[in-house]
Amino acid sequence: MKYTRYDMKRKNNNLVFFIVIIAGILIFAFIAGTIISNFFIKDKNNSIKPSENSPKKNTEIIKKETNKNEKNQENVENITEYSAIQCGVFSNKDNAETLKQELNQFGKTFLVNEGDKVKVIFGIYSQKEEEKVLKLLDSKKKEYSKIKFNIQPKDECDIQICKLIDANLQIIHKLDDSKVKAVHTNQIKEWSSKLEETNKEGENYKALIELKNNINNLPKEMSKEHIEQQNAFLYKVLNGIK
Repeated sequence: MKYTRYDMKRKNNNLVFFIVIIAGILIFAFIAGTIISNFFIKDKNNSIKPSENSPKKNTEIIKKETNKNEKNQENVENITEYSAIQCGVFSNKDNAETLKQELNQFGKTFLVNEGDKVKVIFGIYSQKEEEKVLKLLDSKKKEYSKIKFNIQPKDECDIQICKLIDANLQIIHKLDDSKVKAVHTNQIKEWSSKLEETNKEGENYKALIELKNNINNLPKEMSKEHIEQQNAFLYKVLNGIK
């Protein structure tokens, strides 16, 4: 009977050798991969430098633009707007007077001479007040247009101008009420006299003085007959503000 003899010891040695080789290859591959990976990551990090297109720079630009837009928006919100409601323009003063008398049935209209034209102005109103007036004119089927006066306060002088104009308009509109016969002016005179002195170099300082003098010269009691004169005065002041 024949049999084949196997060298079990040699076979086991070959298997151990094979396993050691495979393990060595895997360890080498791991070490080599780590070294290469660290090299490229380090090189990439070292190559990043701040530039005009870097995220940091862009963030600064966006922030500056946002601040600029916020400032512009703030300026827009601070603008005080007034409207003179114009109901006609005539070269013939008699025609202007006719329209004025017609409009006086439900308001106190005044005339403004500009060159060879006469404007018929129904009144001067703040942005909040004009809506009510326009509805009235619409209900009476009267044509009109708006002359806008925008004041963007640049200094304390301009701020006081807006306050004084508002105070004048409050008196005028109070007198528009059919139930009111007269308005006492003591309080507004006292308030005006206590306003702090402003920079005389202000661009609209002349207008401020005119408004203060006008209030100081008001009669102790203002009646409806003063409305037209006060409206014409305010129109002139608003037209001259820069």
